[in-house]
Amino acid sequence: AWLMATVFFVLASITDMVDGMLARALNEVSWLGTVLDPLVDKLMLITVYAGLVYGSFIPVSIPAWFLVLVIIHESVVMLGAAYWSLFKQE
Repeated sequence: AWLMATVFFVLASITDMVDGMLARALNEVSWLGTVLDPLVDKLMLITVYAGLVYGSFIPVSIPAWFLVLVIIHESVVMLGAAYWSLFKQE
């Protein structure tokens, strides 16, 4: 299961990178894409951490407070980016 999960995570990361490169190269950048892409990246990261915290399939225990810390961090980053985009950009 670890190998399959790792392969899927790496494939998802590669397709996300290729999608971004193609969008920029073909000048197909949209407002929705610029909003959803970072959000989906953060959700994927949080999902991986949640699986590591609550999954009983790993020999190492990751505490739940670490997942809470990651969620808080990612939320603050997203709120800061939204604030910057709405109020500070000229």
